Amino acid sequence: MKKIINLQAYRSRMVVQKGFTPWYKRFGEQYGEHTTIVDISDKTLCSLASPGDESTTAFYDIIMGILDFGRAAKFYYMESSDQLKVIDIHLFLADNIRFELMHRLEWVENFSCENFSLIEMVQSCDKIKKQSKGKAPILSKSHHEYPLYSALVGGDKEAFIRLMLPDAISAFKERLEA
Repeated sequence: MKKIINLQAYRSRMVVQKGFTPWYKRFGEQYGEHTTIVDISDKTLCSLASPGDESTTAFYDIIMGILDFGRAAKFYYMESSDQLKVIDIHLFLADNIRFELMHRLEWVENFSCENFSLIEMVQSCDKIKKQSKGKAPILSKSHHEYPLYSALVGGDKEAFIRLMLPDAISAFKERLEA
């Protein structure tokens, strides 16, 4: 009897394999089709949230793998339109990784992209960005800067949150080392 191949399941396995194999090697953790930012370990989250070549390469590896562009090392040999796409997705993922880091510190309330899988965030980046536009994380009322934050309006609140990112990364690193 012929073996029936479920093409969708096969494609999903291939996306997971191409996207996450570099992360399995880099972080020593298992990821899958339904892995969200919330599922990432504290150690990996901290590594990804920290600016620099190491986190950029990690992001490029997952993005380029999921999009079937190859490994991060091929980034500089790609068409400029594909490079821009990878950079755009990288910035989107990095923002959300950092918002999750702030959420774990209890500095911000839930944010709009926490329920999407990493694969969805890469494959449907433009759509998800449109859905989450104007839905920046909200500073937690228990944070000592909340009175200043609450006096701000619109985009100033989002800018305020973003200005807190370096302090959040430092605080998270300290928490990991404790």
